Amino acid sequence: MPVIDGDELLSDLNRVDELSPPRYALILAVCAVTRTQLAMDNTKQGSGERPGAEVPPEPRLTGGLLLSLAEASLRQFNLLDDTGLDAIVASYLVGTCYGNMNNIRHASFYLDQSISLAHSLNMTRESGYHGLSDSECEKRRRLFWLLFVTERTFALQHRRPVMLRNSITKPKILDSEYPVIMNDFVNHIRLFESLPPSLYEWEEPDSKNHQRDDLELLHTISGKLCAIQADQSVIESQKFDTLVTQQWLRISMWRLALGKQPSPAHKSGRLLPPSLPMDAGKIIIPALNSVGSRSKDCHGIAMEQKLFDVGVSLTDSALMPSWSSSSLELGPRDLLFAVVEALSTARGCQSYLLTTLLKYSEHLLAFADPAAHIDLRVDLPRRADDPHRAQVSAIEDTSSSTQDEESVNPQIWFAEDELSLLDLSTPGPSSLHWEDVDVFGEQVDPDMGALLP
Repeated sequence: MPVIDGDELLSDLNRVDELSPPRYALILAVCAVTRTQLAMDNTKQGSGERPGAEVPPEPRLTGGLLLSLAEASLRQFNLLDDTGLDAIVASYLVGTCYGNMNNIRHASFYLDQSISLAHSLNMTRESGYHGLSDSECEKRRRLFWLLFVTERTFALQHRRPVMLRNSITKPKILDSEYPVIMNDFVNHIRLFESLPPSLYEWEEPDSKNHQRDDLELLHTISGKLCAIQADQSVIESQKFDTLVTQQWLRISMWRLALGKQPSPAHKSGRLLPPSLPMDAGKIIIPALNSVGSRSKDCHGIAMEQKLFDVGVSLTDSALMPSWSSSSLELGPRDLLFAVVEALSTARGCQSYLLTTLLKYSEHLLAFADPAAHIDLRVDLPRRADDPHRAQVSAIEDTSSSTQDEESVNPQIWFAEDELSLLDLSTPGPSSLHWEDVDVFGEQVDPDMGALLP
């Protein structure tokens, strides 16, 4: 698998007392990130259990405790003296855990540390792969691209510069041990290749009245994003994630072009139309309705953040004079209802982002008391001749009839600001690959394929 060999990991679990500090830290970080990403330490609202999870007896090894143990293990050796990949992956996963726990400062530190360690091993230049075995090269390429995707997203959302460049050959697909997972990984990488380094040349924070003058760049990026085909991915959950991420990135470009509070009089519509969030929503919502809950919930806060951002932008786009009020067409209010429904049942309970979205969009939803409508449900009509259905038909075709048989593809997010796209200062995603791992008493589904950004 792309980053972690599941068989080796399971074997190491049987001899933890013999492991080196970097390897031990890696195992602890995998366990911690599994628990925090899948919200195993939380209880379902209204009951005392998590769906599909066997709660072990007390005392429990929580995600926070496992994270502390992983950090302590990382401090047992000199990171710069270690020439293996375990220390880089462990540092990366520790940062991911902090992101899941909404601690962006620590998440940023560990992400930067893992990238710096990759630089120290010359993983950012092709010359650094000369003389290595094929298997070692592939491991390093996969890790490089994992860091690349994470940094690109995190920097976009936090207005930070990027260090990594698109300078390394992509991992192999057909000749890899996991061709399906690698196919989906590489297809997801293509989305972030569309984001050039020049996009991250931010103005100084005190330039409050600055308007981006590179609308042509944003228009070009949006066009390249549209060229990516999500249905080239195979795993249902990853196909769904790639499609949502693709549209979410388009909306991010729209937000950069129009600013924090888009005005109906904005003149940039010739490049990025005011209706772009609605166009994206019409692609996302059918896909959202066509996959099972496990293929959605496994992405954790990542999917919730993206859907929240879509909802905020749908609310703003409703102010634009660019959508038809015809009852025969879906408008921003209809699409927003679907987002509200998804967030009201995210991972078996209500997303913490839902209340904020309801309050922000109450003028569009016409709610006098948004909190009273948290359990809202809506069934969206989907016409057979809807042109947007073609873009999600492949996802619908591969949907499982039962949730227990669906592929699981969790995703990790750095979660911070609830109004993410309002100021583009929200958490960014990260990713991981694993297989059947027993997380100290709770067995993870063996169908868990890849954890991609």
